[in-house]
Amino acid sequence: MNANSLPLKKRKPRLQAYNVYDKMWLQRFLELQDFKKQYGHCDVPQRYSPNKSLGKWLHKQRHECRRMQRKKTSPMNEYRLRMLLDIGFQPTTNNRAESLWHRRFLELCRFREENGHCNIPQLYSLNVSLGKWVHRQRFELRKFQRGAVSHLTSHRIDALKAVGFR
Repeated sequence: MNANSLPLKKRKPRLQAYNVYDKMWLQRFLELQDFKKQYGHCDVPQRYSPNKSLGKWLHKQRHECRRMQRKKTSPMNEYRLRMLLDIGFQPTTNNRAESLWHRRFLELCRFREENGHCNIPQLYSLNVSLGKWVHRQRFELRKFQRGAVSHLTSHRIDALKAVGFR
């Protein structure tokens, strides 16, 4: 599923709450905007420990997008979907590897917040998996910069650069 396969009209989204459910939805949407400002993407892990409600909510939004696409009853509407798409929300997650990449990226962001840099050694004793992941990202980034085939997407490269990864 992509944004083009969803039934949307070209209308400006509204930022208004008409009832308690709209108000709760809008609150989570604003939290998602804050997350994007901080991390450069909207891929909140379902078990995002700093805000578990946001991760669960985003998972639910993807579910509701699928229901909407199948023309089933859903609280998702074209205004909400347009608002989500406009800030970079992806209605689908590709696979477990994508989820793992985002989990490691969040670990990198936490490391940077605590240490002020992204220079994690490959054999980082406090988080061996993160050290290996960072090493692999550097390797893939160098391949991309040389014009070779790389597993890094432009979205991932932008996210890494946004946190000062070199």
